[in-house]
Parts: sequence; structure tokens; C-alpha cells
Amino acid sequence: MASAVNGTTEFPEPVGLAASFDVPAIHTMAVAIGAEGRIKHAQRCAQGIAISLRGWTSGRRTSTSFVIRAGPRQETYGEDPFLTARMGVAFVTGMQATIRIITA
Repeated sequence: MASAVNGTTEFPEPVGLAASFDVPAIHTMAVAIGAEGRIKHAQRCAQGIAISLRGWTSGRRTSTSFVIRAGPRQETYGEDPFLTARMGVAFVTGMQATIRIITA
């Protein structure tokens, strides 16, 4: 995994993640994204700059890719509504997970 923005982690596109059929991995990834977002938010607030987590999740769509107006297909979890639902729930619950960050 490569560094995307100032020390954050870059993960594969949702269509590639869905191909793994690994729902717990999606949840774990979303926990990491949520934690990194909260850290960046706290850092920016300490600098007097307000940001939201909305931009962190804009690339994740839970619509199925067979809808033409839904945008680029790589931003979805694919055409299977059952898999898309399971991946979407795992992502949302991971992003909402409460993470305790301990600093020394």
C-alpha cells in the first residue's frame, strides 16, 4: 500500500476489493480509514483548520454498477446487490467504529 495524502494509506478500488469476497477485510480497512480521518481531523483542528470526513468516503459507492448514470464502475462494489450490500455495511460500520488512540 502506498501513501496517498500526508501519511494516509491508499487502498485498492472497491471493485477490486469486492472481488476478494472478504467482508471482514473491508471492515478492517474502513476502521483504518476512519481512524486516519479522525487523526487528520484532530491535526487540522489543532491548526485551526476545519475539515470533514466526507471527502474520505466520496470514492465509495454502494449503488450497483449496471446503472449507467452511477459513474465509473471501479467506484462500486460490482453488480451483485447482495455482495454490494454486505460490503457497504462492512465499510460503514468500520468507518463508524470507535477507535481509542493512545498517545505518549
